[in-house]
Amino acid sequence: MHHLPVAQGIEHGPSKPGVVGSIPTGEAIENYHMNEVCEFIKRRFPKDSNWLNGNCFYFAVILKARFPEGDIVYDQVNGHFLLKINNTYYDWTGIAKPYKTGVVSWNELDSYDHLLYERIIRDCIK
Repeated sequence: MHHLPVAQGIEHGPSKPGVVGSIPTGEAIENYHMNEVCEFIKRRFPKDSNWLNGNCFYFAVILKARFPEGDIVYDQVNGHFLLKINNTYYDWTGIAKPYKTGVVSWNELDSYDHLLYERIIRDCIK
């Protein structure tokens, strides 16, 4: 069985709320992910390399490689890629606030709006 490492701010033990054995659950797991993702970004990417202006797709791919449980999403209103883990969105700044009614999973965008998908491939990814 795989156990998550103990993260700061998460209480562990069988009698603690939000924890089953040594594995955080519920809100504790969401806090664990937020702390881990933000620390990874801060530690590995201290300088902006246009991650917010033209390279957001590639940054989302990097985050997805490190946090495979996440889903790459596209914020149609802001024209911006993010990684969604649980109900939290991340980009180079850390926790991001997308325009929620315009967020679509990258895996579903082609069937959702094929012309937009093709434009993004042509103008942003290639």
